[in-house]
Order: sequence, then structure tokens, then C-alpha cells
Amino acid sequence: MRIKNHILLLLCLTVGGAFGVATFVALTMTRLRAEEERIGEASVGYRMVQLYATRINATLPLLEIAAEEPEWAHQADPLIPRCISDLEQIRETEIFEEDDGLLGELAVAFDSTLRLCRKLGQDGDNATDDDFDEFEFRGDELLRLLGQLHLSYQEKDRILRARLEEGRSTVYLAIVLVSLGYLGFILLMWRWTVARIAAPVQALVEKATRSMDFDEPFVLGEDGPEEVRTMTRTVGSFVRSLEQRVQERTAEVDARSEELAGIADELRETNRTLEAAHRLAEAGTRAKSEFLANMSHEIRTPMTAILGYADLLSEQSLGKSDAESVQTIRRNGEYLLSILNDLLDLSKIEAGKIEIECLPCCPVVMIADVLSLMSVKAREMNLEIQASNATPIPETIRTDPTRVRQILINLLGNAIKFTEGGHVELAVTLVGATGKDPRLIFTVIDTGIGMTEDQVAKLFQPFVQADATTTRKFGGTGLGLTISKRFVEMLGGIIFAESEEGKGSRFTVSIPTGSLEGVKLDDRPIQEQLQLVRGSEVETRDVSQTPLECSILLAEDTPTNQKLIARILTGEGAEVDIADNGQIAVDMEREARAKGRPYDIILMDIQMPVMDGYKATRVLRSEGCTVPVIALTAHAMEKDRKQCMAVGCSGFATKPIEKKILLSAIRRCLPPGDSVLL
Repeated sequence: MRIKNHILLLLCLTVGGAFGVATFVALTMTRLRAEEERIGEASVGYRMVQLYATRINATLPLLEIAAEEPEWAHQADPLIPRCISDLEQIRETEIFEEDDGLLGELAVAFDSTLRLCRKLGQDGDNATDDDFDEFEFRGDELLRLLGQLHLSYQEKDRILRARLEEGRSTVYLAIVLVSLGYLGFILLMWRWTVARIAAPVQALVEKATRSMDFDEPFVLGEDGPEEVRTMTRTVGSFVRSLEQRVQERTAEVDARSEELAGIADELRETNRTLEAAHRLAEAGTRAKSEFLANMSHEIRTPMTAILGYADLLSEQSLGKSDAESVQTIRRNGEYLLSILNDLLDLSKIEAGKIEIECLPCCPVVMIADVLSLMSVKAREMNLEIQASNATPIPETIRTDPTRVRQILINLLGNAIKFTEGGHVELAVTLVGATGKDPRLIFTVIDTGIGMTEDQVAKLFQPFVQADATTTRKFGGTGLGLTISKRFVEMLGGIIFAESEEGKGSRFTVSIPTGSLEGVKLDDRPIQEQLQLVRGSEVETRDVSQTPLECSILLAEDTPTNQKLIARILTGEGAEVDIADNGQIAVDMEREARAKGRPYDIILMDIQMPVMDGYKATRVLRSEGCTVPVIALTAHAMEKDRKQCMAVGCSGFATKPIEKKILLSAIRRCLPPGDSVLL
């Protein structure tokens, strides 16, 4: 039993020494933690002071602005109670008990600054320079007290940290000395004890090694120590138990492997099902796109005749009743076309087929285009459209002008539709002109019927208007705001609405402008800028009214559209030949070239019998024909435009044909050889 006694003695000494060292370490660490908690409280207080200083520095400029411009007071209102709450929390912190007088002065200074700001806001234009000097003095005094509090904390923090470092050095030195002494004692006891255990254990190891090397049974002699024989029996029992547990664990692993294999089979089957569902969904998406494209073509083709002949009738001398009937036809035709365009836009957005361009453009020109278009509708409603700017406007920004125009047209169209009296205003503001993210903010304000909070919450959802009554009274599909929101988000901006029932609505759109470095800012009133833009547009229109003196080959299979387009072109002075399909158009162009009198322009419908417009254009280009070819198609998708350009078309015009757009496209392609991609 000697080995057992030696081990028990060594264990007692080890445990006792470890307990003593641990007690010493615990007491010293408790002292250190108390100092660290004190510094932690100081750090929390310091962060509170920093936060309060930051909030004061942010609040003071806003208070100064609110003093000069009371309408900006709401920007500072949310920060004021936070500043007061932060100061009260600082005063309740123990670390600042000694500075309670200074904190009281700080509270009085902030309260007096706030009261003086509100007084200046109430006085408005009656406020004197002395009042503003007093306000500035109050703000400087507030910042001085805050700086004094900051310096007071820094001195406390320095003293606490110096005290902590001194305590740590003393504690660490004591721990090292005690630990070295304890380790030396344990080492001596270990050598004394191991000398009485190592010999019998070594003999056991040698016998076990010889048994393994020579495949001999392990037999312990009778002269071995009792403890070693007991150890041998214990090890043998442990080995047998371990082998049994290994076998059981192996069986469990095999069973689990079979279970996992079954799960893997189920996952593979699930994946196959999901892949099939994905393919089915893709097929449904393609079918929807094809259906919309086909429906677009089928609707746009007759709409060309309806709107075209309505335009021709409106140019004739008609009685008042007939003129109103023609305008009704055109107005409802345009409404039907806008519904179709909204459906196509939403479908393209959901399919991810809308591409956003980032081009340099003039915001004033975009606004002039939109106001020119919407002013007609506003006059019909006896409304006035106003434009204003509170800040200078950059001459150029980088964005997608087409999408921005569409957003503004949707918002102004809704404002006009839901406003029965009063006015509609488009306000433009530039923010962050010198920062990293400058933005142009468009705000559409109306004096219309307004909305409740519940109705505002439902906006920007597809096919949703304020309520069913609104839909019946004012019409519309409810897609305009949905499309506008998607476009704004694709441009990297935000859109939101504010409204009060019976008092009108306010829609705000914020879009990034790109870097404005080197861009000139025009601080003139926007009405003056719009007048200059409109003057240049009048000059451009005057130049574009020259007669068409050219020969045109029209490839169109619909008789109604043949007559309509030919009538428009001949009325502008052009000579028009008509081909019923692409093959006839190719033959007529070949014959004209052979006679030395090629056509100046070819208008090519894309969807025709015998030979479609794509193939006819490819054939002409392969034969060396350089005559500009303008594609006429009822397919309005972007992929259709790209496909037309790919086969060699020089221009692209969608149906229903608009007279101004068609004539502009033709004039741009003259003289022969100058092709313009529209």
C-alpha cells in the first residue's frame, strides 16, 4: 500500500497548495475587477458625454436654422427631448457626482438656448441682430460647458487608469513569486513520489511490450506489487469494455448511415421535383411574355388605325359635335394604349427585363417635356400646373431620363385626375450638392380629394387604388404607382406619399444625380429656365416642318394601315409605293435599284405573311442595299427593338403609329445613307 499512500500524500499537497494559490489569485483579481468596473463606469460615462456632445453639435445648427427659418423647426424637434434625456442620464451616473454643479449649469445653458431659439422662431422677421448674437453666445457657452465636462472626465479617467496599472503590477509580481514557489515544491514532491512508482510500472510496460512483439501471453509474476496487479486487471477490464462499446458504436453508425442514405434518396427526389417545378414556372413565364407580346401586337395594330384616323379627322374642318366625337375617340384610344403600356411595363419589370441606363441629361429639359405633355390634360380639367425650385438646379445629371419622365408623368397624371379644383405643383430641390451622394427631389403636390392613412398604406401595390369608389369614379388600373415605385428603386432612389383626406396629397421622389463635380448649378427660378427650353423647342419644331420630298416604300400587310400611313406621308409631300408583304417589298426595291431610282426610305412592317420584315431586311442588306429601313412593329418589347437593329434596320417605331414620331424618324434618316438608331 506504499504507492497508494505516496499518491494520496502528493494529491493532498497539490490540492492544498493549489487552493492557497487560487485563494490568493481570487482576492487579488477581485481587487483588480473592482478597479476595472470603476474604469468601466468611467468609460460608459465618457461615451455618454461623447454621445451628448455629438447630439448637441447636431442640434445647435438645426436650432440656428429653425431660429431663422421656423418651417425647419420640425427637423430639430426630435433631437431636443433626446438631448434632455441624455443629460438627465449623465447626472444620475455615479462617476459624475462630483460634477453635479457643472451638469446643472449645462442643463440651464441648454434650456436657455432652446427658449431663445423658440422666441426667435416666434418673432420671425421682427427678430434683431442682437437676438441672434445672444443666441450664438448661448450656443458657445453650451459648448464651453460641455468641453469642461469632457476635460473633467479625462482627468478622472487618467487617475483611475494610473491606479489600476500600479495595482496590476503589484498583483502580477505577487502571483509570479507565489506560483514559482509552489511549482518548486510540487516538483520536489513529484520526484520523491515517482521514484517509488516508476520501477514497478516500467516493469509492467516491458512485459506488455515483449508480449506484443513476440505474440506471447501477458503474464505477471507473483513478485509484482499488488498495486500493479490491480492496475493490470483494471486495464484489461477497461479494454474489454472499450471493445464492446466500439462494437455497439459501429452498429449505431451503420444504422445511421443507412438512414442518411434514405434521406439522401429523398433529397434527390425532392430536387428532381423542384427542378421540374422550376422548369414549369419558367415555361409559364415564357408563355406569359409571349401572350403579352401577341396581345400587344393584336391590340396595337387596330389602335394604329383608330388613333391615326382620329388625328386625320381632327385636322379637318368639323362641326363642334363631330370634333368632340373625334377627341373622345382619340382620348379613349390613348387611355386604352396607356393601360396596355402599363401591363407591358409591369410584366417586363417582374421578368427582370427592364434595363436602366445612366446617361447625362438635363433635368430642366425633362421637366419641360413632362409639363408640356401634362398641361393639355390639366387645361381640360381647368387646373393650373405650377413649377417651383427652392434650390439651384444642376444643368446635367446622370440618370435614366426615360424612366424619370415616366415617373413624373404617372405622378402628375394621378394628381390631375384626383384634383377637381385648385392647382397641381411640381417642386424641385437639390440636396447634398457638395456631398458624396447628391440627390434631386421631385415633389408633386395637389389640392385634390386626398386619402386616409389606411388608403396611403395600400398605395404602390399592383391593381390597387384608394378604394373601389375611387376606381369607379376616376378609372385607372392602379398600376402607375406600382411601376413608378419599381423604377425609382431601380434608379437607386426612394418614393413615399403623404396625404390628408379632403386636403390633397404629396408624393416625393428622391433620385441620385451622380457626381456634380464640375457641373454648373443654375439658381434662376425654374419658370425662367423652362421658358428658355421651350423657346429652343419652338425653333426646332419650326425647322422640322419642312415638306418630305422623297420616295418611300411602305411594306405593310394591313389594308387599313396602308391607307392611313400612305395618307400621312403623301400629305407631307412624299411619294409612296405599297407592298403587301416582305417578298413584294424586296422585289420592288430590286426593280427600283435596277432602274437607277432607289427608294429614299423603306418602312418595313415586321409581322407580314410570305416573308416577314426581319427576313426581308436581312435579304436587302445581304444584297448591298444601303437604303435606311425603319421597322414598324406592334411588338413593343426591348428585345424586339434589339432584334430589329440586329438584322440591319436603321430605325424603330412602334404601333400605333404617331404622326410626329414617324415623320421625325424619316427626317432623321435623310439624306440616304445617314441611319439613326432610335
